[in-house]
Amino acid sequence: MANYYVDSSVGASGDGTIGSPWKAFSNIVWGSVGAGDSLLLQRGESWREQLTVLDSGTNGNPITIGAYGSGNYPIITARDEISGWDTGGNWTQVGATDVWYIGSITTTKYRLWLDGTEYKHSETDATAVDITSRWYNDTAADRLYVYATSNPATFYSSIEDSGDQIGLYIHNDSYITLDNLDIRGGWCGININSDSEDNTGIIIQDCTIGLYTGLYGCLVVGFSGYTSDDGIITGCTVDSGINLSYLTWASQFGDGLAIFGGNNWEWYNNSIYNWYHVYTSMESKGPTITANNNKIHDNLMQRTSSNNKFGRGFSTAGAEGECQYNKIYNNYLKDTSCRNQIAGNNNLIYYNILDTIIATPWAADSAQGISLEVLSNISLRNKIYNNVIYNTDDEGIRISIGGSNNADNEVVNNIILDCGAGNNDYGIKIYSAANPQVIKNNCIYSGVVTDLIDYRGTPNTIAELNAQVTDTTSDNIQADPEFVSGGFTVLKGSPCNDAGLNVGLTTDYVGVAVLDPPTIGAYEVPTEIGNDWGDYSFVQKGSTDWDADALLDTVTEISDTVTVNDKSSAVVSITATEGNVGAIDGLVTVYILGDIDGTNFEEPTIGNTYKVAFTPVQNDAVRIMIPIAPQLYKNFKVAVENQSGQELSMSVRIITADR
Repeated sequence: MANYYVDSSVGASGDGTIGSPWKAFSNIVWGSVGAGDSLLLQRGESWREQLTVLDSGTNGNPITIGAYGSGNYPIITARDEISGWDTGGNWTQVGATDVWYIGSITTTKYRLWLDGTEYKHSETDATAVDITSRWYNDTAADRLYVYATSNPATFYSSIEDSGDQIGLYIHNDSYITLDNLDIRGGWCGININSDSEDNTGIIIQDCTIGLYTGLYGCLVVGFSGYTSDDGIITGCTVDSGINLSYLTWASQFGDGLAIFGGNNWEWYNNSIYNWYHVYTSMESKGPTITANNNKIHDNLMQRTSSNNKFGRGFSTAGAEGECQYNKIYNNYLKDTSCRNQIAGNNNLIYYNILDTIIATPWAADSAQGISLEVLSNISLRNKIYNNVIYNTDDEGIRISIGGSNNADNEVVNNIILDCGAGNNDYGIKIYSAANPQVIKNNCIYSGVVTDLIDYRGTPNTIAELNAQVTDTTSDNIQADPEFVSGGFTVLKGSPCNDAGLNVGLTTDYVGVAVLDPPTIGAYEVPTEIGNDWGDYSFVQKGSTDWDADALLDTVTEISDTVTVNDKSSAVVSITATEGNVGAIDGLVTVYILGDIDGTNFEEPTIGNTYKVAFTPVQNDAVRIMIPIAPQLYKNFKVAVENQSGQELSMSVRIITADR
């Protein structure tokens, strides 16, 4: 097992040792890099070329492509200059206008940067190029049109597009690990391609993927009956970086993480932002190029730019047996634009939080929470369980057309709140052309109308829905779910508590054990057992930087040791009440101090659960819940620091569930 090094800053390429690294990817001697070896790129450096992997590792001894040194992730970018743009004779002015074109553009251009600034393209043709929509790619004529008041070769200092290549290409190779890399540009950031043999064991972890790409952040694709299987993408930021406003569907396209022929992949703990089609997509390409048994869980999918007018969180598609038994769970979707779509069969969508879905101007009736779609294939026996669907412009759940191809789907235990503002405030819509479905134990509420269901073309109340005989419908409720302030957990007295149907799920959105009967929605309301430290009056303390030993000595209150190694789950529940003494001018911070080795309480190793800050509310109570993972440490303590400027009554309770 050897390490090989690449450093773009060296004057001349060496032999791949740390003292004499290779300079360019073209200098890598792949015959030397084998199973168990690491190919390490210098941090803080960048390469404007495609990295093509030309060898495989083995099971347990992958080839690792990672980083060394200090500084930012090494950058692999396929973003490139337009060939010949800086030669004045290559440009032709269109009449007496401020529009010019360059010919021999034989590859499609998806994004364009002029003097380093990205501009949108014309959404119609070259005649609409102007100072705002500064370019247009006429693929039929092989021309690129740009706006410029004089010859673009001198008007601009650079003209770049996403690039025609790929950032990193894995072709029929297996057991490759990518770690601590920044992969950007190209029509695709990472392309995992299998066309002459199956590949397997690809792991992508702690990378930044997709900035400036034209179409895909990471694309897993199969051909000729071959697929890529058993891969992992985790801990990555997948962001297109696009911040442009397009108003038509054909104007922009892009998927963050996409499978077109791949099985048993797992994507988890990723942050996925700003994609102009689908953030996470699974689709088959035929009976031998399937997308089955994949898992997408514990990811954040969020639109952070209001300019992005289209981008659904997740999508599945395929004929019967070709896109099946996929699981999408424990994801948080925030401010996405356009519905999530489920096609295929026997897929399971559960314990997700869908927080605000905004209609795209590209199409009416486009902002459902989850839509069960045929998509030229089927939607059969899919299961939509225990999701929270909040504030969608169209229905929370839609069961679309398809006749016998759209049947026997189950919609159970979901909270659908304040949905359908743009479509009669319907929580659920079932098309008349869909075959029988199962709709049970959902909590649907808007506070605006009583007819919350579009039932096969007829407005229905929840009571009328429960009485239908065409579909299996029962025990749905129309009531405010009573969320805890600032979140999607429900209060102990919520009508959702103990009102669900046991569908066989074992843990909720934060890992709390599911009871029987379960709570409707994404969070269980467990039985409260264990330690309860009562009420304390806390006074303001000074700021303390993160230091476990110092915290144990200086924060306002420290709990006794809580032992959870024999529990299946644990949640710290904190309620802070302010008695209308004065204005709130600071935060309360709750620290979870994990016992890693039996004696030393320190920062736990999972996510951000070790530290949560919140602002109290004057003359009111605020409750937060922090999930704990007993499998990672046996004991923990809770430390509370009050910097709100006021005395607070605090109740700290540990909620646990037995194994």
